[in-house]
Amino acid sequence: MHIFPPEFVYVYGLTNTLFIVVIYVPIYYVAHRKGYELMTTLNPFQANEVEAWQKQQGTWEDFLKLKITLVETIRVSFFLLAPFIGSVLSALFE
Repeated sequence: MHIFPPEFVYVYGLTNTLFIVVIYVPIYYVAHRKGYELMTTLNPFQANEVEAWQKQQGTWEDFLKLKITLVETIRVSFFLLAPFIGSVLSALFE
């Protein structure tokens, strides 16, 4: 006997996933953009010292965590999809 039909569980998980995405994506975009603005303010381009500028640019990108690796992208994707994945798994293992 089911308390809720499986479709309701899927919709609930999908709704929570969309809620997280709607909150996370704009905040991430603004924080990432502000990080690059801060980096360019703190390390303006210097045409006569390109190598030193590039090294400093890389240091700021690492410090502000502006470089995104594939592993970090996958980790965030699982975080965003966790409610929906949980609802699908709960329906599969009943």
